[in-house]
Amino acid sequence: MLCKLSYAKLEEAERKILKRAVSIPFEVKKVAQLGTVVVPCSNEKKREDAKNLVLIHGFAGGNAVWTMNLEKLSEHFNVYAVEWIGADRSDQPDFDFKDYDSADEFIMGFFEKWQQEIELEQFDLCGHSMGAIFASSYALKHPEHVNHLVLASPAGVPQPPPPLDPASEEGKAVNRSWLRRIFFAAWKNSVTPMSLARFVGPYGPKLVQSVVRRTSFMSEGSAMRDGRVDLNELEYMYHNRALKVVASEP
Repeated sequence: MLCKLSYAKLEEAERKILKRAVSIPFEVKKVAQLGTVVVPCSNEKKREDAKNLVLIHGFAGGNAVWTMNLEKLSEHFNVYAVEWIGADRSDQPDFDFKDYDSADEFIMGFFEKWQQEIELEQFDLCGHSMGAIFASSYALKHPEHVNHLVLASPAGVPQPPPPLDPASEEGKAVNRSWLRRIFFAAWKNSVTPMSLARFVGPYGPKLVQSVVRRTSFMSEGSAMRDGRVDLNELEYMYHNRALKVVASEP
């Protein structure tokens, strides 16, 4: 079981980032094993009839990635940011899926439980990057709950191509690339940026910081690049990638 202190540090780091940018009331909690942030509509004139907006983050992210958007969105919606199973404050059960359908069914099961427990019958759904995959899948399975679907910079995961013939020119080229062989072998064995951060132990924070501080790869409007998100608050980034939450916390 995850050390309670470590989970507390993760939640504390998330709250710190949220409080820095969100000046209105919000709630950080767990619903159906999934990390959740709720920001009620802040517009008194719209509050009574405000629609619900559910946000799903992308790969290696968490609810804090929405920090700079939450207050503005709450002027029009009741906002619910939810983390998929295995990410950030959500539980991280062990699983070993070899195909898309079984993984999709597993992840959708937690979103379905979340929707039932939080009692949202109608909502707009927004998925960013890899979160757009889950948002699309949920909307296809449950159109009765989703009024509008928004895909922000959506990512896609195609079906695996047929194996290459080792005797073909393309197959020979792949086999000659030792870096590519290492990468695919690592990915096949579930080595991810998160597992690397855990593997290097006490060097994890420095590893994450050295990557994130390279702002040159960020877009011009990035909140981290222009200073709206303090790079000194990278503790959240490290805990988000390195911790493994294997049981629900109170």
